[in-house]
Amino acid sequence: MKRSVLLVVVVEACVVCVMLYGVSAGQTTGQYRPSAHLVKAQELFRSGDYREAVLELELLLRRDPRNLTALHLLHDCYIALGEFRKAADALERYVRIAPYDLNVRNELDHLYQLIGSPKRAVDIFTEGKESREALRRWIHLSRVLGKRGKYTEALEALCKAMRIVPYNETLHSRLIEFLRGIPERHRAQVQSWLEQETRSKPYDVELLLVLGLSYQLAGQYEKAEQTYYSVLKKAPGHLLAVYGLVGVLMNQREYRQAARIIESVIQQYPRNAELRFRLAECYSVEGRYEDALEQYQWVTEILPRNAALAKEAEDRIEAVQNYILEHATASTKK
Repeated sequence: MKRSVLLVVVVEACVVCVMLYGVSAGQTTGQYRPSAHLVKAQELFRSGDYREAVLELELLLRRDPRNLTALHLLHDCYIALGEFRKAADALERYVRIAPYDLNVRNELDHLYQLIGSPKRAVDIFTEGKESREALRRWIHLSRVLGKRGKYTEALEALCKAMRIVPYNETLHSRLIEFLRGIPERHRAQVQSWLEQETRSKPYDVELLLVLGLSYQLAGQYEKAEQTYYSVLKKAPGHLLAVYGLVGVLMNQREYRQAARIIESVIQQYPRNAELRFRLAECYSVEGRYEDALEQYQWVTEILPRNAALAKEAEDRIEAVQNYILEHATASTKK
């Protein structure tokens, strides 16, 4: 019974996303032009012909196996058909191509729970025994070195762990905790090491991300902004870099630019509640209240998985609606 209810909810959410956006996830670079197969598959999905949509998508993926939009829609079709293992297979293919899409990785983890699989999305990057052991070794080493006060060496070990499991939120949180815990007298030395490393390894995206975060935590927002832009130039759509850049811009009250950044990637992450909440905040400050309400509605009605964020969005909706009403009443009296 629980599975039937969950299936109905998931199918309804998938239909809403496809109807509103036409696609479930975007390509990472360039202008995306859907093929005839994809357009037909989207039409079939909207009309409920999920099996026919799968056939169209498989034809497309034979010619274009890295098509992220098709892979996510294939997942949606299998969810609607109740074939959850095949849906997981589709998302696994997606994650191998676009590991930066944390939203899809979270979807995959929820799907693994649904089918009773012990796997996690992060396992895709550590499938070999050697990789798993190396990941544990670098994380353990970073802890040991940090306790001994060898902060540069500890950070280097943590960066090596991040290269094994790219775009990992858990490691990113650990990194933030580590950087905040560095004593004031050692921070300049650690930042100098980071700057030197990024100069010698200009294409190391994870290292650049760490440098940007270091600048951000130190309040050096201009340097952080430039660094996050560098990350996004090398890895378009890198969600952690987007979070960092938007945070920096909002700290500097550059809400319009922050909104533009989110708008440029929201098609890639249509189900990301945090991005939509931040976009709504930017719209509110800019006086775009109707647009803000629309984004808050997404967080509360379509993406209610984050209960705390959904509750905050509900409070903001009430506040914005009251402001609009008060403003309209004041205008009428004049």
